[in-house]
Amino acid sequence: MARLISLLSILICFASCDPGFSVVLSNNSQADKNITVLVNDKYPFRLRDSVLITDTLVSFFEPYKSHVTNIVTHPSQAGNAYSFQLEKGKKVLLQNGIGGPDLSQRIVVNNTDSISLSKKEKRVLIKRKFMYTTVNIKVE
Repeated sequence: MARLISLLSILICFASCDPGFSVVLSNNSQADKNITVLVNDKYPFRLRDSVLITDTLVSFFEPYKSHVTNIVTHPSQAGNAYSFQLEKGKKVLLQNGIGGPDLSQRIVVNNTDSISLSKKEKRVLIKRKFMYTTVNIKVE
């Protein structure tokens, strides 16, 4: 009985310490957008050579139903950013994994508009479910 209790305790501890997360950017406008993602220097592994993209009405987490494809990104000269073209009516998966999202990451839209994940904005919606956090960013 003691083994069962200790096993359950360890299982609950591991499950509660490693929640999943995703950061999704949606283009709900009527025009294509040039997106630049600025990555914190502490997290160079967040630089991507490609990102997953799909329609805004389809989920990334239902691959049997969706048309998820990769698009190639273009790294910056400084090595702390990457950019890509986001078509109208599409969404892209910027971050996902275990732990938590990098809230210091910034997104620049068409070289004029900056979106920060750490500030409270209408465009950034954070949803927390039991073991998963989703950050939805809408560009209009």
